[in-house]
Amino acid sequence: YFWLLWFGPMATTFPFFMMLRDVYQHTNADDGRLTNSRVFLADPFSRWAVFVYGQGIHVTHHLFPAIPHYHLPRLHRLLKERHAEYAAAVVEVHGTFANGDGYPTILVVLCTPGPDRSKCPGTGT
Repeated sequence: YFWLLWFGPMATTFPFFMMLRDVYQHTNADDGRLTNSRVFLADPFSRWAVFVYGQGIHVTHHLFPAIPHYHLPRLHRLLKERHAEYAAAVVEVHGTFANGDGYPTILVVLCTPGPDRSKCPGTGT
């Protein structure tokens, strides 16, 4: 049963969560140094299942790949406070469906027309 419990998820849920992470991080992003990915501040389950090892702070990881994952949230906060270009350009997403803090959700960001598409499917915008 050990092998089934190990390889079963590796063949089913793991690829789904990794594909979901790639969509959340890069879909509809442009090629700019600060906008080629986004920061996804997620709930604890999403951080555990999808954004392991600090992958929710993805644009910061792209800018500073040698920084350990456990320092990325602090670096992101410092850059927002002290680097005006970073603070103005970084796309920070809070949650998948809804949040109460005024930041966009990932669904709002994914349905915003980007450089590679002119309309959000099914919305007419």
